[in-house]
Amino acid sequence: MAKQLMVNPLARIATVMACMTFALALSSCAEQKAYEDASRDDTIYSYRKYLDKYPNGEYSDLVYERVEDLYFKNALERSTPEAVDKYIKEYPKGRFIEQAHKARVRLCYEQAADRDTPKSYREFLREFPRGSFADSAWKRLEDLTYRFAARSDSVIAYEQYLEEFPTGRHVEDAHAAIIRIAYLNAAGEDTIEAYEEFLREYYESRYASGVKSRLVYLRGQFEPQQTTPASARTGEADAVNE
Repeated sequence: MAKQLMVNPLARIATVMACMTFALALSSCAEQKAYEDASRDDTIYSYRKYLDKYPNGEYSDLVYERVEDLYFKNALERSTPEAVDKYIKEYPKGRFIEQAHKARVRLCYEQAADRDTPKSYREFLREFPRGSFADSAWKRLEDLTYRFAARSDSVIAYEQYLEEFPTGRHVEDAHAAIIRIAYLNAAGEDTIEAYEEFLREYYESRYASGVKSRLVYLRGQFEPQQTTPASARTGEADAVNE
């Protein structure tokens, strides 16, 4: 009887160990199946389901990496800054973070170029004042700003262009346009005062010679006529009567 009692505890231990081993095996099989199911679907959702159940499982490291891969892949496929922002927010130190930032700059520039307005390029340059697309954005912004000035053909518009792009590619044209408008305004008034004011501002311009000639004429028109003395008029009358 005593011998039988000594054997039973060992048997019970062996049974428990066997059950635990079997349970572990079942758990391992269940996890493997969950991983295989997730891999077969190969979606963020399917991998999230696996991680919810096995956050520290045998395949969790692989799954975490695959989820990041899919986040980045989806961001590139959607081709929007918002999609890339989602990856950057989720993985601020991720394996593709450098590529993500570069892709975001490119996508933001493409959005600005699609709109192709001064506002869209200014918004882009406020966020990315330097970088691979900054030069292209500045050039296009300058062209659009000058085009607007030329379309409105006003001194204010040209001066706004010159203020924003003092060394721009259209500076000479803008200055020439301002002088032309000033000349046309003076010619429209066609007064001595208007022409004198023009010459004070643009004495070396290509219109100066014509303005000076016009001034000579206008001044001659308004000079008082010379009066003939009375004695001379009497002599002229006597000569006529003779």
